[in-house]
Amino acid sequence: MGRPRLSRADPLAAGRDPRIPLVGLLIVFACLLGLSSQAAAAERRVALVIGNGAYENITQLINPPRDAAAMSAMLRGLGFDVVEAVDLERRELTERLRDFGRKAAGADLALVFYAGHGVQIDDRNWLLPTDAKLTDRLDLEYEAISADALLRAMQAAKGRVLLLDACRDNPFRTGFLSESGARSAAASRGLARLNVEDTGTLIAFATSPGAVADDGSSGGGRNSPFTAALLATMPMPGLEIRQVLTRARQVVFAATAGRQTPWENSSLVADVYLAGMPAGPIPQQLDETFWNAIEDSREPEDFRIFLRRFPTSGFAARALERYEALSKEVADRPSGNGTPAAPTASRDCPTCPEIIRLPAGSFVMGASAEDASALDNERPAHRVEVAAFALTRYPITFDDWEACVAAAGCAGRPDDNGWGRGLRPVINVTWQDARDYARWLSARTGQDYRLPTEAEWEYAARAGTTTSRFWGDDAAKACAFANVYDRAAEKSVIVSWKPHPCSDGFVHTSPVGSLAANPWGFGDMIGNVWQWVADCWTDDYSGATEAVAVADRQCSERIIRGGSWISDPAGTRSSARARSDAGDKDNNISFRLARTLP
Repeated sequence: MGRPRLSRADPLAAGRDPRIPLVGLLIVFACLLGLSSQAAAAERRVALVIGNGAYENITQLINPPRDAAAMSAMLRGLGFDVVEAVDLERRELTERLRDFGRKAAGADLALVFYAGHGVQIDDRNWLLPTDAKLTDRLDLEYEAISADALLRAMQAAKGRVLLLDACRDNPFRTGFLSESGARSAAASRGLARLNVEDTGTLIAFATSPGAVADDGSSGGGRNSPFTAALLATMPMPGLEIRQVLTRARQVVFAATAGRQTPWENSSLVADVYLAGMPAGPIPQQLDETFWNAIEDSREPEDFRIFLRRFPTSGFAARALERYEALSKEVADRPSGNGTPAAPTASRDCPTCPEIIRLPAGSFVMGASAEDASALDNERPAHRVEVAAFALTRYPITFDDWEACVAAAGCAGRPDDNGWGRGLRPVINVTWQDARDYARWLSARTGQDYRLPTEAEWEYAARAGTTTSRFWGDDAAKACAFANVYDRAAEKSVIVSWKPHPCSDGFVHTSPVGSLAANPWGFGDMIGNVWQWVADCWTDDYSGATEAVAVADRQCSERIIRGGSWISDPAGTRSSARARSDAGDKDNNISFRLARTLP
């Protein structure tokens, strides 16, 4: 991995200058993937990844091809030689299995992942190619593929892992008609238990035998709950594969409110570390710090995030209880300006970024006279009236950006500095790049997407609060809510300012939504990445009374807000402002979008 470009650190720490200055940084890297250990690097790992969605004779599924693409990318990062296949007819599926069987011979670890339709008939599991056409049981041998065939393809490998995201309903019950959003060909009960006969094999289902798993597309997700959980947990360093699956099971259970519980059956006699063996002690009490910060929260999202990050914590059971109880309550929490405490998130299309609609309101913008960390450019504090608008729930991610690139709406694939793509915020994008993405999303949805004004951004960031940060004034509590420069980052990124006295679990950028949201449901408003807004830079708020952007087509400097993963405590306040040249690309700057409401 090469040295990342960190030409610009956080403005409010380096010299207290709101222009982001050039600083010299010593970056110390630790590879988080399994290839960091010599043992993992010496292993030969092979994987066959299949995603079937474009069915010809039964209900099509949206997410399996996406699941396959994301799983393939993640496994390559873990050192697997991956064969990726999408929308296979029976002949093609048979050929892939035959070829993979040869490839897997003698491999230290072989892994097969299948996402798509699957059925159980007479206690046997069958996976359906895209051209499967079944009228009765006699067709199965000729139209479908037995799940046992996937195990046979790995038989000559030393270790074998089978992941089935296909626990779907029996098509014979309702003539192959599927319930919306389920990976099933009908309305029966999932897959049958698959026994492990050979030592050194692990089998995992998306849900327990006889139960039905969700595709995830009905809720607008890009991946099924099971695949999403695997993508989050498999790259975790220091976890043995059975620990990975335990965490994934808890994540899915929480994400589906208990409707889906993944299941596995194992005859492994040796430990399998997908992302490397533990390199050292895990930061202690990180879960306790997070729990103490959210214990009294009234937001179910806070507890969902806790369960996703710390599924094996001693606080997990209490977090699940709080999540379930709060999810059932009717939100009726007035805020300082009459905006609901947690407005409902929605999407303008199944794969569009989530947005939260905010009604009109007013708030006091800028730093209070008592805020000793504030700069002159944050004053004078002034009341601003804000019209109704919507804002994306999270910063725009690499996944979001790459959809724009695929549609020829955005240019190029920004560098991720080796920190990961997917759900991490897109970085190394200019102010104009952000505008290009907004223009593309507007054309795709027929809505008016744009960069938010500085006032709109701060209105959403404060979320009805008047403290220096939406969680209060204590910077030491930041790590439950914001990815900031902390004790862990201090060991890898050496700068001239002091860290937050806590650990958030991330050194560089983090997947959006990894930490607790603000009272209105927005994640990563503070920390992770600075965010471009529409406004030109101004030295202070003199004369500012409106929420419209301070616009000048000729201005070269634009405002960024929110702080980032390298921010000191002064930069993680709701009123903190900074500026950057509109043409700059930096690894601590991203953006989110506003949407004009009728």
